[in-house]
Amino acid sequence: MQKHYSQAELKQAYRLVKADLYHSLLEMEPNQTLRLPQLGKFTKKEVRSKSGLPEVKGQTYVYYRINFSPFSGLKKALNQALESQYGMK
Repeated sequence: MQKHYSQAELKQAYRLVKADLYHSLLEMEPNQTLRLPQLGKFTKKEVRSKSGLPEVKGQTYVYYRINFSPFSGLKKALNQALESQYGMK
Protein backbone atom coordinates (compact mmCIF):
# COMPACT_ATOMS: atom_id res chain seq x y z
CA MET A 1 0.00 0.00 0.00
CA GLN A 2 1.32 3.42 -0.95
CA LYS A 3 1.41 6.14 1.69
CA HIS A 4 0.37 9.64 0.75
CA TYR A 5 2.48 12.38 2.27
CA SER A 6 1.28 15.85 3.16
CA GLN A 7 2.61 18.87 1.31
CA ALA A 8 4.51 19.94 4.47
CA GLU A 9 6.19 16.52 4.73
CA LEU A 10 7.20 16.62 1.07
CA LYS A 11 8.63 20.13 1.43
CA GLN A 12 10.67 19.12 4.48
CA ALA A 13 12.00 16.01 2.70
CA TYR A 14 12.91 18.11 -0.35
CA ARG A 15 14.76 20.64 1.85
CA LEU A 16 16.76 17.86 3.53
CA VAL A 17 17.73 16.19 0.25
CA LYS A 18 18.63 19.53 -1.36
CA ALA A 19 20.80 20.56 1.61
CA ASP A 20 22.59 17.20 1.64
CA LEU A 21 23.27 17.31 -2.11
CA TYR A 22 24.46 20.92 -1.89
CA HIS A 23 26.97 20.13 0.86
CA SER A 24 28.11 16.93 -0.83
CA LEU A 25 28.84 18.79 -4.07
CA LEU A 26 30.73 21.52 -2.21
CA GLU A 27 32.90 18.98 -0.37
CA MET A 28 33.77 16.97 -3.49
CA GLU A 29 37.28 17.26 -4.86
CA PRO A 30 37.77 17.94 -8.60
CA ASN A 31 37.30 14.80 -10.72
CA GLN A 32 35.47 13.09 -7.87
CA THR A 33 32.16 11.32 -8.47
CA LEU A 34 29.05 11.27 -6.28
CA ARG A 35 26.85 8.26 -6.97
CA LEU A 36 23.15 8.21 -6.17
CA PRO A 37 21.97 4.59 -6.18
CA GLN A 38 19.50 3.79 -8.96
CA LEU A 39 19.59 7.40 -10.24
CA GLY A 40 22.99 8.37 -11.58
CA LYS A 41 26.23 10.10 -10.77
CA PHE A 42 27.47 13.65 -10.47
CA THR A 43 31.04 14.39 -11.54
CA LYS A 44 32.76 17.61 -10.48
CA LYS A 45 35.50 18.89 -12.79
CA GLU A 46 37.70 21.95 -12.58
CA VAL A 47 37.79 23.81 -15.88
CA ARG A 48 40.33 26.43 -16.94
CA SER A 49 39.80 28.47 -20.06
CA LYS A 50 41.37 31.55 -21.56
CA SER A 51 39.16 34.37 -22.73
CA GLY A 52 39.12 35.24 -26.41
CA LEU A 53 37.32 38.54 -25.90
CA PRO A 54 39.43 41.54 -27.00
CA GLU A 55 39.01 43.50 -23.76
CA VAL A 56 40.25 40.62 -21.55
CA LYS A 57 42.18 38.56 -24.11
CA GLY A 58 44.28 35.84 -22.54
CA GLN A 59 42.73 36.15 -19.08
CA THR A 60 42.28 32.70 -17.53
CA TYR A 61 38.99 31.76 -15.91
CA VAL A 62 38.65 28.84 -13.51
CA TYR A 63 35.31 27.29 -12.62
CA TYR A 64 33.72 23.99 -11.65
CA ARG A 65 31.55 22.05 -14.07
CA ILE A 66 29.20 19.49 -12.58
CA ASN A 67 27.90 16.82 -14.94
CA PHE A 68 25.07 14.40 -14.21
CA SER A 69 24.94 11.03 -15.93
CA PRO A 70 21.77 9.02 -15.32
CA PHE A 71 22.04 5.27 -14.84
CA SER A 72 20.34 2.97 -17.35
CA GLY A 73 17.25 2.37 -15.19
CA LEU A 74 16.52 6.10 -14.95
CA LYS A 75 17.22 6.61 -18.67
CA LYS A 76 14.77 3.84 -19.50
CA ALA A 77 12.06 5.27 -17.22
CA LEU A 78 12.51 8.77 -18.66
CA ASN A 79 12.32 7.44 -22.22
CA GLN A 80 9.17 5.47 -21.39
CA ALA A 81 7.58 8.63 -19.95
CA LEU A 82 8.34 10.50 -23.20
CA GLU A 83 7.03 7.63 -25.31
CA SER A 84 3.75 7.52 -23.40
CA GLN A 85 3.39 11.31 -23.41
CA TYR A 86 3.99 11.68 -27.15
CA GLY A 87 2.62 8.33 -28.34
CA MET A 88 5.96 7.30 -29.80
CA LYS A 89 7.27 3.85 -30.62
